[in-house]
Amino acid sequence: MPKQDENVPQDGDDDDAVIDVIVEGNAVSAAAARNEILKIVGDRGASATTKLRDIPAQFYPFIAGPNNSLLIPFETDGVQIRVPPYQAWASEPLPAVPNPGQRPTFVPASRDNHISLAGDRASVQAARSAIDRRVQELHDQLLMQQVSIQPGRHQFIIGPRGVTADQFLSETGCAIFLPDDGDNDTITVIGPPQHIDNGMEHAMDLAMNMQSSSLDISRFHKNAPGGGAQHARNVTRFLRHRGLLAQLEEAHNFHANTPRASDGGALPWELYARDGKNALKAQSSISSLVNAFPPSRLSAIPVDPFFHAYLRKDVTPRMTQSHGVHVILPGAEDSDGPVLLVFEGPSATESKPEIKPGAPSADEIKAFQQGIEEASKHILDIINKQENITAASIDVPHNSKFVVIAFAIFVLLLSILLREPAAATMPNYKEGIMPLYQVHKPPFTIEAPGYEKVEGETLPRRSPKAKDGLRKRPAEDVNTIYDIVKRSARVYPNEPAAGTRKLIKLHKETKKISKNVDGEVQEVEKEWQFFELSPFSFLTYAELHKYILQLGSGLRKLGLSKGMSDVKIRCCVIRRASLNWMALSHACGSQSISLVTAYDTLGEEGLEHSLLQTDADAMYIDPQLLKTATRPLKKAKTVKFLIYNDA
Repeated sequence: MPKQDENVPQDGDDDDAVIDVIVEGNAVSAAAARNEILKIVGDRGASATTKLRDIPAQFYPFIAGPNNSLLIPFETDGVQIRVPPYQAWASEPLPAVPNPGQRPTFVPASRDNHISLAGDRASVQAARSAIDRRVQELHDQLLMQQVSIQPGRHQFIIGPRGVTADQFLSETGCAIFLPDDGDNDTITVIGPPQHIDNGMEHAMDLAMNMQSSSLDISRFHKNAPGGGAQHARNVTRFLRHRGLLAQLEEAHNFHANTPRASDGGALPWELYARDGKNALKAQSSISSLVNAFPPSRLSAIPVDPFFHAYLRKDVTPRMTQSHGVHVILPGAEDSDGPVLLVFEGPSATESKPEIKPGAPSADEIKAFQQGIEEASKHILDIINKQENITAASIDVPHNSKFVVIAFAIFVLLLSILLREPAAATMPNYKEGIMPLYQVHKPPFTIEAPGYEKVEGETLPRRSPKAKDGLRKRPAEDVNTIYDIVKRSARVYPNEPAAGTRKLIKLHKETKKISKNVDGEVQEVEKEWQFFELSPFSFLTYAELHKYILQLGSGLRKLGLSKGMSDVKIRCCVIRRASLNWMALSHACGSQSISLVTAYDTLGEEGLEHSLLQTDADAMYIDPQLLKTATRPLKKAKTVKFLIYNDA
């Protein structure tokens, strides 16, 4: 087969793409190979899969229609059409605003954001022709209008507080695009000439259907260290993180937008309510709550992001229990920001904090300062004992990148384990409730040959099994994830592979804890639950492989394995981590069955979306989640088999 240029996009998912295959060998072998290739091509010839790469993403809603209603005729002809959802096409770059009287110039969607077709070859070609004709019509018809609307009002156009993109399309005949950048106030409406004015009017009506007011909380503590705006930002982070602002929004039926300036400080809050009186009541409650957070109650300390995972896992629980201080780590939007410490008191261990509104007393301020100082010292002492964090970049051949990434993750985890302060009774890796099993003898690393010694640096070290260069795969016979399972069962048949524990008994115990009730610390009773678990029970690699093959055989018996030419997703797995879930995923791999994982934390709506978008034939689920799946299963007409975990 011809060598593919890595810099040129490949049509590996397009059955209409044609390549030349050259067969070399003696006459008999070449003829046999040619016949086998033609047989494979013949088996696949009846079906086709293709992606439409030349369609602008802004056309997707007009091709699919509201709730994919325009795709129904194609589905009845046996063609499966997948149009990227709103979240995908709405984030595509918009065309430049045209001059008056001109139409916008739309460009094709990005590489991984295309409409896909699958089904009978003739039907797929007919559907593609129909879509191509529709695309040409849209190029000739669609207009674009833009208007600037306060970013805080965008939430009332599309989203939980507005309407869905499908509703907007159904009611106006237009598609709407909101900016991803919080500093951008421009909304865009695209539609045909007879509808675009109505679409823009509807967007403005949705946005302006709320009364608004502003509240500058930085003025409450304007003399705070670092400035009132930065202190206000820290207070806002805490109120958002602990759900206190959400409680106020629910109590007074309003919505708060809390923007921040480019320097990280807080801008005035934007309060939105349909009833202006609710906004006034909200302002009063917010003012009283913000007054309860003087600068002495908060502290922002800079910590390298390298240590965030350790702080989250081990330090944060200790701070809440021993110091009454809540630790807030930076989120994705401010990953390089400081770690925020906030003194709560006894309620720090509770899911819902209890904060007394209004300015604190002198004694309370003293308690704030003491708690914050002790917590800050504890964290900084831990961090300062560690070595300085350094970073370096190296050039790596493209095919070796995944090896380097995996190795970097391993080194990162190992370094964290080595840097953490160890208790005197810390067991070694062969002890504890889940020991590690050594399957190779040392040395585990050696100096790599072929490198010259550089003063002040150590020679590169590698595994003895990869001393001459990084390995591109674990072993020569490993081409898929399932190959790793097979090889492990062959090489380490009697070594422990997967362990499980069973619940023996649920213990309940009532203890007294300190709790802030109406401003006074009282001793109250709280029920605690403790799980008594059995020791680990392990399956060996050979036993696990046998179990996986049995599951794979069962899936095949159900008719779920249709071969690599079938792109249909056969199994939807509702994920709650367990041995059975892991084994089923490998069983799908053993039979080349495609599967998709949905998470139980997404709830009923997320499960319904996963089932409807994937058209899965089977679903694996825990019995506890069957109630959640009842309504989605009624809508998912393609699901024929329900596999539940009884472990």
